[in-house]
Amino acid sequence: MPTTDYDSSVVEWYIPDYQQIVPLGIPDWAPTSISRTSDTLFSGLAFQYQGNSFPKIKSLGQTLSPSMVGPAGAGKRWFLKKLSQSDHVKDYYSLCTGQVQARRFKLRSRLNSVVFVNAPSFLVKGFDAEDIMTAWIKARFNKHYRHSVILFLHPLVRDPTDPDMDIVRHLETFAKTFPSEFTPPSRVYVLPTRQPASVLFDDRVALRLSVLESIISSLDDREWHASMAPEVFTGRPEAAESVMQSIIEDMVKDKTNEHITLSRTDFMHEYTDSCPTTEQSRGEVTNNPDEMIRSKRAALQFMPPGHPQRRSALVNLSNLLYEQFKKKRKRGDLDEVIALKRAALELIPLDSSHRVTAVGELANILSERSWKDGELDEVVRLPLIHLADILFERLRNEGVKADLDEIITLRRAAMELTPLGCQDDYQILTNFTEFLWERFHKRKWNVELDKVIALQRDLLELTPPGHPQRRSALISLANLLSQWFKQEGMRADLDLTVSLQRAALELTPLDHPDRYPALINLANFIRQRFSRAAPLDEIVTLRRAALDLIPQGHSERCSALVDLTDILSDRFRKDGIRADLDETIELLQVALECIPLEASGKRQILVRLGDNLYQRFKADGALSDLAEVIALQRAVLELTPENPDRRSALNNLTDRLSDRFRMEGKKEDLDEMITLQQAALKSIPSSHPDHHLILISLVDLLSHRFSKQKIKSDLDLIISLRRTALELTLPDDPDRHSGLSHLADVLLERFREDGMKGDLDEVITLTRTLLERTSAVDPERRPLLLKFATHLSERFKREDTMADLAEIVFTQRAILEVTPPEYPDYCTTLTNLADCLSQRFKRAGDKADLDEIITLRQAALKRIPSRDARRRSILVNLSDDTYQRFRRGNSMADLTETIALQRAMLEVTTSGHADRCSALINCAGSFFERFEKEGAKADLDEIITLQRAALDSLAQDDPGRQLILAKLDECLYQRFRREGAVAGLEEIITLRRVALE
Repeated sequence: MPTTDYDSSVVEWYIPDYQQIVPLGIPDWAPTSISRTSDTLFSGLAFQYQGNSFPKIKSLGQTLSPSMVGPAGAGKRWFLKKLSQSDHVKDYYSLCTGQVQARRFKLRSRLNSVVFVNAPSFLVKGFDAEDIMTAWIKARFNKHYRHSVILFLHPLVRDPTDPDMDIVRHLETFAKTFPSEFTPPSRVYVLPTRQPASVLFDDRVALRLSVLESIISSLDDREWHASMAPEVFTGRPEAAESVMQSIIEDMVKDKTNEHITLSRTDFMHEYTDSCPTTEQSRGEVTNNPDEMIRSKRAALQFMPPGHPQRRSALVNLSNLLYEQFKKKRKRGDLDEVIALKRAALELIPLDSSHRVTAVGELANILSERSWKDGELDEVVRLPLIHLADILFERLRNEGVKADLDEIITLRRAAMELTPLGCQDDYQILTNFTEFLWERFHKRKWNVELDKVIALQRDLLELTPPGHPQRRSALISLANLLSQWFKQEGMRADLDLTVSLQRAALELTPLDHPDRYPALINLANFIRQRFSRAAPLDEIVTLRRAALDLIPQGHSERCSALVDLTDILSDRFRKDGIRADLDETIELLQVALECIPLEASGKRQILVRLGDNLYQRFKADGALSDLAEVIALQRAVLELTPENPDRRSALNNLTDRLSDRFRMEGKKEDLDEMITLQQAALKSIPSSHPDHHLILISLVDLLSHRFSKQKIKSDLDLIISLRRTALELTLPDDPDRHSGLSHLADVLLERFREDGMKGDLDEVITLTRTLLERTSAVDPERRPLLLKFATHLSERFKREDTMADLAEIVFTQRAILEVTPPEYPDYCTTLTNLADCLSQRFKRAGDKADLDEIITLRQAALKRIPSRDARRRSILVNLSDDTYQRFRRGNSMADLTETIALQRAMLEVTTSGHADRCSALINCAGSFFERFEKEGAKADLDEIITLQRAALDSLAQDDPGRQLILAKLDECLYQRFRREGAVAGLEEIITLRRVALE
């Protein structure tokens, strides 16, 4: 096999299964599976990668491996091509993977060889250069790659401040491609490039080089060790060789120390006829310091605040100005140097090691000016501020509480040395105060609010009248004092807060964007200061002024309208001015129109508008207002999700519909109320304390509809709900009694509708349970006993069981026991018990029952006034009862009492009464029985008199006359036989003739 023109100590072939690594110009000994190709871009031996296998580059021996990084169009391949054309450089080979190229070169005068790795261009859309480079590094380099450097090429045709040209972005992207086991290079050489065909004026080249230098200076802060070549590469091979020689010298020096060191020396080369330097490329302008300063000023303009290279640009310009000051001793230069140094210092983080150096440089320059002017305050003040800054950073990061007092002491000492109106110290102290306030507000650690207030008072002293920051200082102190008032409750603090807010408002121009919050804050503090006695007129004026500042269509206008209505509502409640209520309604209607439908605050506005309209409805009774309230409540319900607020919305709408139903009585409103309460009941668990209230409300509504429409399903639902309410009530709950009673009532209602025996049985059971829960002295016991007796009587009529009759008698006795004699219904209670005993006597015939019946009726008769309509019925029943006892015991006393009762009954039965005839006949019958036993003529005469009266009370065609005529004939005949009077016989004959007719 023939020898090849490459160094085997550098390239190690890794070709499993002869995968497609294609050599350019490979001789005949190559495997047949490797095809031949050509590469017109490079001379010498090159290898084109087409598969997944890579030749590994070992950083062994004297081989060095710098990486070429740069944006697209930087000229990296152009640089390598020109390097290969140098007479003093030997080009060994070119290894390429399609996107990554590695070329090995060697200076003929040195032992070291260099493998330039041409990385793909990063930050190119649609091209994943990072993954490609990561895979390439893993396949080729070992961990010694950390001794390498980066050669960054920047095309001057592009602006260095362009984000796509940003050196930092490219370097950081390149560093991220290194796997965790590799250490990316940190040494960076920046080579400006300029294609011969590009058209660039010299002043533009000088400006971009100046900007590029500033950017490179800032790389040290990012742990990159960077320097820029003193030459602009324009395509000369000798210049490319010079760059390679400088890299070799630096890398060899670094490898001997086993670490990369920053070298700020320019690239050195052996060629006097090299490519033009950056100073030469700028022309003669660089020989003039004024032009250099102008160039640096122009570069600074390309780096506005926030630009990552702005601090480097500030430092570079300040250094040039300071050199000029040392030569010309112009005071203006020194002042500008100090201003630039200050600006650069503010851009250095507090924990950066460069900050101490920057503070020292600024202090030295300040001392030079101070010694000249005889003013050393600022020289002393600067270290105080710097120490306070460092402590502040530790306080912020570590929360070392002991640093707080020291920072305050240092800040105040520095403030005493601060000239009046110094803006820098004001801003620093402001930041510190805001930091302490934030910690206090978040309660991260115990910051004494009085210390924050004291610092804020110091800030106010730094802002005398006319100071641009006085207004913000007034507002900040007012906010702190307001918080202090909440903590300590001293009215004087709140008074001062209001005064400060008034002063801040006076300093806020009418067209200033902060005038609106100033008006709002003052209104809020006045409200807080005076509480219920707040001057509402002034607050309304402030709120109106705030509203006037917000144009139509502005996102804040709606909230401003609502805020104004809050104060107007308060004033209406206090003074009762109708105009305030009307205006509140109008403003809320406007707010409702300007707020989007999906806005979170729309529901609250609907609620407020509805409340105010309801206030007006209660005052005026206008149904139009009530109708609008109902419409608003419906809209509120639509915007309310399933949560406790929705239940409230359901109840509110129900209440308003109830108001209208009471006024108009529309069936639709009642139906909707029932639907709403059913929804409210479903939305709440049975364990919720409001569940019972909603359930009872629904029952009341259903009961009302049932009373009007008699819908049986409503009654069934009422019973079901009553059962549910009873099940959810604990046995010892006071509400259980009413629950039992209500369930019994609705079951009785259904029984009356349907006549279901089960309902009546349950009513009796529930009433019995109620009686068991009621004490003997409870005033509710008597009504319950009456109901129980009534229910039992109803079942007794249907079933006629002696058990029910016995319990009825027992209940009636209990009623009598709890009824005092002076009670108006005492007589009725006596007769009710007598009636129940009468029912049992008819079935059982117990004489004791009859005796008790007579006793009860006699007691009732004594209590009935003579003209009471109830007296007749008692006389009737009592006469019947005494007659019953007479028939059983044949006691003439009972018969005599019966006759007396019947006579009394006739006295209260007026002529023409439907029952007078029967009363006369019954009385005559009682007399007849006594006449038969005693034969007294007076009784016979009374019988004849009574029967004549009975006959006279009947109409001529009444069929009952015949029986009475017969009885009268019999009595007259008996008297005729006893006395023999002819007149009596003639009357008998007349009666018999009438009977025949």
